[in-house]
Amino acid sequence: MRRTIGIYPEIKHPRFHHEHGIDLAGKLLAVLAAHGYSNAGSAAYVQCFDADELRRVREDLGSRLQLVQLVGEEPEYAPLLTAEGLARVARYADALGPSYKQLVSPTDVPPLRKSPLVDAAKRAGLKLHPYTFRRDELPAFATDFEALVLAFFTEIGVDGLFCDQPDIAARVRDRMARGG
Repeated sequence: MRRTIGIYPEIKHPRFHHEHGIDLAGKLLAVLAAHGYSNAGSAAYVQCFDADELRRVREDLGSRLQLVQLVGEEPEYAPLLTAEGLARVARYADALGPSYKQLVSPTDVPPLRKSPLVDAAKRAGLKLHPYTFRRDELPAFATDFEALVLAFFTEIGVDGLFCDQPDIAARVRDRMARGG
């Protein structure tokens, strides 16, 4: 039985690597291409917090792989999270990868309420791939891990997610696909 294996590598600290003469993104793309991951249909997403490096991957290195602009809650990411910033991100990336906490309005009790970032990212044409869902770090509003994952797929409308328990997330996804 043949299966497609998807991968989700992150380009870490590109500025540091460039300062030391290492083109980490170029090396990553070469290894991915050598293993058949080279176009938008490949089962690969390349993620990075550095917008300049991700833009370089798309524009200068010509990658057609799906790219994910990671963002955090720190003030340095605020310019990327405006309507104009998201439109710029959509020119080089396919998805936005915020912390899942950035996609819900602060609350300690259900139901979840989408933050404005959800609709703004979708309007810009970006998929949403939040990080990092962990069973051992449930937010106060979650009754359990499966309910948390399900809520983000059904109530928030994420397209994918990054988690430490992929077996559980896949089980929730599969159950949703079966209508259960």
